[in-house]
Parts: sequence; structure tokens; C-alpha cells
Amino acid sequence: MSEEVNIQNTVKIDGKDYDVATLPDVAKIAIEHLVAIDKEVQRLEMARAGFAQAIKSIMDSDEAPEPIGGTETTEEFVPEDA
Repeated sequence: MSEEVNIQNTVKIDGKDYDVATLPDVAKIAIEHLVAIDKEVQRLEMARAGFAQAIKSIMDSDEAPEPIGGTETTEEFVPEDA
């Protein structure tokens, strides 16, 4: 079963509205790819937020290890929603 991408009737490009039906096929394909990329970015942002929350929950629990004192770290993880 194949999925069809439902393109809106109009699209705004550089502040101007265009009827999608009048766009060249290459522009329509590019718009479909942009929509797919936006959906993937949103999915990855949600996944990142979920993993960040999971790390925070574990580190706030009794299961968290004691921090290492006096050593420098090369990378610090800071959840976006912190």
C-alpha cells in the first residue's frame, strides 16, 4: 500500500502565495520532502525530550550514583527543558 502526500492548495514562498497546482513538478517534490523532513525533526525532538526526561528521572532517584568530585568532564549533558 502506498501513501499519498496531500499537498495544500497554496504555499507561501518568499512571502508570496502560489497555487500548488501551478508549481513545477520539481518544486512539488521538494515541498513533499520538506514536509517529511519537518515531521522527522519533530519526531526526533520528541524522542530527545523523552530520553532527557528519563535521564533526569533516574538521576533524581535513589538509583543515581554519587557524582565524581574534583575531576573535569569533557561534556556536560543538560536537558533542553531543564
